[in-house]
Order: sequence, then C-alpha cells, then structure tokens
Amino acid sequence: MIRTTLATTWAKGRGRAWILFSAGSLLAVLTGCWVARTSGVPSRSLIMNLLAWIVGLVLCGLIARGGRSLGAFWVALGVLGLGATILSPPLEGVHRWIGLGPVRLNAAELLMPAAMVGVATLRMPTWVSVLVLALFIQPDASQAVAVACASIAILVIRKTTWTTVAVVSLPAAALAVAAVLQPDRLSPVPEVEGIIGLANRVSPLLAALAVMALAGTVLIPLLLTRTPSRLVRSAAIGLTIYLSLSAIAPIFGAFPVPLVGMGMSPILGWWLGFGALAGLARIESEAGDGS
Repeated sequence: MIRTTLATTWAKGRGRAWILFSAGSLLAVLTGCWVARTSGVPSRSLIMNLLAWIVGLVLCGLIARGGRSLGAFWVALGVLGLGATILSPPLEGVHRWIGLGPVRLNAAELLMPAAMVGVATLRMPTWVSVLVLALFIQPDASQAVAVACASIAILVIRKTTWTTVAVVSLPAAALAVAAVLQPDRLSPVPEVEGIIGLANRVSPLLAALAVMALAGTVLIPLLLTRTPSRLVRSAAIGLTIYLSLSAIAPIFGAFPVPLVGMGMSPILGWWLGFGALAGLARIESEAGDGS
C-alpha cells in the first residue's frame, strides 16, 4: 500500500513537472522565434527550432516511459558524441558539432543534459573528467564549467566518499578553468548568442519575457527533488545546475542562449535531460528505493 501510494504521488508530481517544463520551454522557444522573425532571420531557423521542440517532446515521453534506467548509456553516448566532434572538421578552429545529413548539431548541448542525469547513477563517475577534457579540447568554456560544476554537486549530494570526490573533481575543475582561459575564436551570431539583445531592441518587455521563461524552465527539475531517493535528488539538482550555468553563460561571453536562441541542439538536449530525469524518478518510485 505504501509503495503504491508513493508511486501514485510521484506520478502526479512528474506530471505537473512535465506540464510546467513543456509550457516554460515552449514559451521560451516561441519568444525567440518571434524576436528572430521580427529581426529578419530566415524562416528556416524558426521552423527548425519549433520542429526541435516537437521532436524533443516526443523523445522525452518515450525516454520517461522506458523500462529501465539508461544512466550509463547517456554518459557513454556523451563521451562518444564529444569524441566525434574532435575528429570532425573544425569551424573557425573550434570542434563542437556533429553532422547528421543536412543538420549540424552541437554535441555538448545535445548530450550533456542527459549525461548529467547519467552521472548520478554511476558508481564510479570517473568518466566526468573525460567529458570535461573533451570540452576543453573543443574548446567550449561554458559547457566545461557547467558539466564540471553539475558533476561535483552530484557527487557531494550522493554522499560519495571524499576520496572519490577529490579524484573526480580536481581534474574536472582544473580542466574547466583551463577551458575558460582559452581564447574562443568563434564569431558570435546575433540570433544565437545575442538573441536577448535583439529582443530588447524589439521590446524590453519581450526580452524580460524571454528571460523569465528561460529561468522558469531551468528550475522545473527541482520539483522532482521531493523524494526519499538520494539518486533522484542528486540528478535533479545536478541537471538544474547544468541548465542554470548554460543559461547564464551568455552574460559572460559569446555563448549560445539555450531555447530562446536559434539552434536545435539545446532544445533537443534539454528535453532529453528532462526525460532521463523523469524516467529515473519513475523507476526509483516504482522500486520503492528510499536510499
């Protein structure tokens, strides 16, 4: 009876979180599309963002209903995806993208949200340093910092031994700092990195709406922290830290604005991350794991 009640309560909680995440992310995407359209950005970019939101929604539902946890899979996919970018031809000296036919996707923005959820499930999270190392090589300072900080928080919340925390955290933190100190040779694009500035030119209220929608979406995973499962709590907080740092990075440099800016990768990636988290929460509640 207790296990059934817990599963029912968490099903309702995941449902509310899913609705709010859907509403917040859609508002952010639509606001960005409106700003881009008003600013003369080609319609193809707008259509691709909207399509990415729909595809992401479907993928999120499938992942959340999956029959088992895919934590190790997401981390492995993240390692392979980042590795593929390093082997791919650079753009202005930067290795961040993988090509899928006519579409070019930023591997870190696509795969790191779900990988952060995956990190929470690993007994030996030594692959974190590999992820940050690949981001250093790309280089991508914003993603390196986001992944390092989120991973360290996950290890601490999980109450991993301090030896393991040190072994994983020190190299990751050092690589993240080194990534920040590297020059970023990629030229910024107004509708990607500067979309909030474009929104402010159209209307300060529109810019405020975009920021509020993005900020609200970032915080939705925290709704899944009301659980006795330390595994889910660490994954939810880690994902929130990753999303938050990715969202505020454009304040400090020419980094893409997720959801609002033109780009499919973060839209798909945020959906994958939320789906992985919702799936983990469902599995943990059904198992009645109170660890």
